[in-house]
Amino acid sequence: MSDGNLLNSVGLIFDIVGVVIVWRYGLPGLLTDEGEMITTGKEDEIAKAKCYKRISRWGMGSLVLGFSLQLISNFL
Repeated sequence: MSDGNLLNSVGLIFDIVGVVIVWRYGLPGLLTDEGEMITTGKEDEIAKAKCYKRISRWGMGSLVLGFSLQLISNFL
């Protein structure tokens, strides 16, 4: 397997992981840090919203990294 194919495969893995995370936790930015979209206003719901936002950012980062690796693999 060439370096380009290997890099492309690793990029696809990052993309799959990122899509699953974003599917499960939603897109970042839909909930504010203060939990403004939470109607109950309970502290545990606000903490959950912050956690989801943090995890979803990891998912988006994984997607960007995966696509970047795939793009780089085209030039190897």
